[in-house]
Amino acid sequence: MIILLPFFTGMVWSAILALEYRRSDPARKMLMWFILANTGLMLIRALIVAGERESFDLIRCLYIFFLLVVFPVGYIYIRRLTSPVPASKSELWLLAPAVGASAAGVIAYFIALVDWHPIEIFARVILPIEVIMMAVFGEMAIRDYRHNIENYYSDTTGKRQKPMYRLLSAYIIFSLFKSVALSLGAPLNTDMVLVTVVSLCYTVLIFAVAYVGSKASFNAGNFALDIRKDESEVLDHGTMIRVSELMRQKQLYLRPGLKITDVAMELCSNRSYVSEYINRQFGMSFCDYINSLRVEHAKSLISQNPECDLTDIY
Repeated sequence: MIILLPFFTGMVWSAILALEYRRSDPARKMLMWFILANTGLMLIRALIVAGERESFDLIRCLYIFFLLVVFPVGYIYIRRLTSPVPASKSELWLLAPAVGASAAGVIAYFIALVDWHPIEIFARVILPIEVIMMAVFGEMAIRDYRHNIENYYSDTTGKRQKPMYRLLSAYIIFSLFKSVALSLGAPLNTDMVLVTVVSLCYTVLIFAVAYVGSKASFNAGNFALDIRKDESEVLDHGTMIRVSELMRQKQLYLRPGLKITDVAMELCSNRSYVSEYINRQFGMSFCDYINSLRVEHAKSLISQNPECDLTDIY
């Protein structure tokens, strides 16, 4: 029963993450796929150990698929966690070894003339390479992300992804150790004591990664939103100063037939942006904004010269 523990753990967390899938950001969506890939791997592993399969069959084809798909999906999850760049079709090429090897395995199963031993050898060679590549490129992505965070925020609490970084590092180290041990012929899938230890380790790692990932409230997507928001606020503040100075110094509002394009030309900006800015900043149209300035100007003239004729002001 213990051998199924990582499968049940992953299944529960996959269901929890799936329920929130539509409302989730790209990183949390990819976390669900990473946990789901581990769940599939743990189920097939349990079936192989329980059946003590030595011959090549469809179950072992699925085992090769999940074994080779977990780490590319894990790397894509790290990318979504540390980079605001949208997912691209080129990332699907990372799944090519898993798809190719399992497809070749299916062909070998149905066509007995095809030798399946090279397929397993290929999987054993590719697996450590995938683990190392996830470790190296994942470390680079996380390091760049943390560098950017530390150079933007004074308070990086909850933003540097330290817990997830440590958990994924533990996952990678354990998986690398396991893949090397299997390549050297260690009985990790036959000795029940070792099977139990491996199952418990995977259970803890899957639960911890899923829990920490689901509770994380900040990632590269939030970072990108903060940058866009701050840049917009800085731009708005600069525009506000320029519009105010332009109206005070040149008193454009006194110009008959003033158009918003006249203001945009003075600001070296475009009409749409100036209009949107005035609407958002002052809560009124361009016409109402200019008229309000004219009314204030008229009040100022009257206060300075109470005996003046209103028709002269008009």
